[in-house]
Amino acid sequence: ADYFAKDGNRGFLTYAKLVTEKYPNYKQKEYTLILDDETTIECKPFFFFFANSSQFGYNAEISPKASVQDGLLDVCVFKKPNILEIPIVATYFLVKQIDKSKFIDIYKAKKIKVIRKEAAVANIDGEPIEISKDIIVEINPLSLNILLNN
Repeated sequence: ADYFAKDGNRGFLTYAKLVTEKYPNYKQKEYTLILDDETTIECKPFFFFFANSSQFGYNAEISPKASVQDGLLDVCVFKKPNILEIPIVATYFLVKQIDKSKFIDIYKAKKIKVIRKEAAVANIDGEPIEISKDIIVEINPLSLNILLNN
């Protein structure tokens, strides 16, 4: 998201260009995820994200079983495939079954504490945001109010 925001162009081709340029040299960082103050996950993912619905940009289904109604976030830990495995990952995305691949582990929790070694940029709903070293992500059930015009 940070590179995309700094690029003057938009659209899928810009994403593809940036991934092609940055992917080979990307070094994963170490994270500790604590789910609901009970389960600790040590990981070094390609990326991870929290989902309360199944899709993100370009209708990619990243967590097909996520639900906006279950009161839980899906914690999706994505492993970095080697360059030859990328077509396999793409196929899982295209058939909306990435959750069945060996490249992702999905956990469910109401509260997630993320511990990392330093503050850095994170992608929050498509926007690059500088956030602190340790963060807490929590579901706030039934908190969205919608006004409808008669």
